[in-house]
Amino acid sequence: MDLALFIRVVWRFKYIVAGGLLLAILLAVLAMARPSFSGGLPTLKYRKSEVWQSQTSLLLSQPGFPYGRAALANGASAQPGSQSYADAAGLSNLASLYANLASSDAVKSQLGLKPGELLTATAQLNPSNQPLPVVGILGDAATPKEASALSREAASVFRKYIERQQRAAGIPSGQRIILQVISGTKVQLLVGHKKTIPIVAFITVMIATFGLIFVLENLRPEVRTAEEPTVDEDEPAQRLQRSA
Repeated sequence: MDLALFIRVVWRFKYIVAGGLLLAILLAVLAMARPSFSGGLPTLKYRKSEVWQSQTSLLLSQPGFPYGRAALANGASAQPGSQSYADAAGLSNLASLYANLASSDAVKSQLGLKPGELLTATAQLNPSNQPLPVVGILGDAATPKEASALSREAASVFRKYIERQQRAAGIPSGQRIILQVISGTKVQLLVGHKKTIPIVAFITVMIATFGLIFVLENLRPEVRTAEEPTVDEDEPAQRLQRSA
């Protein structure tokens, strides 16, 4: 493309190009956000919210810190009448079950989840993909603060839910599984504001604008910069007559 020609055409139709640029920017903004007049002042709000995720990790354990003791096979106690402990493998296998309980309707119903909020739970694995006695409580929300609050609250509600079930079942306190918070909330961005549609809208309008100005340029009649000299066909004959 002849850059000089392109610049001349753009300058010749600069008002159309300026209007197309303003329209492209307006459509790009409206594709990402919508106008709002809440509070009497015009503002823009994103059409889709971001998704932030926060995690709180709970350790499945027993009273007396069994992980500080030598493992006892099959949960047997060292002496009759002494405290018995489940082995780490047994607690690790329970982590998957507890993850399902943490995201059950019984727990969700106590949280009052808002639209867009999501509660999930996972059993964590070690680098060798072996199960750990750890459950991750995951809270998804529109802001980091809301996601963190949801994860913490869900962990607290789940711990109280397990305690109520243990008391109702009459499980002795020394034989209960306890849930210990071992990691505070870690927040990360899962889904940000997508800019694909605004970019496509901007590019489409600008392409249409440039196409329009070149169509208008081609429709303009050509202006002759200088008149072509006219030739009189009878002039040679007249010269011969004058010379005779």
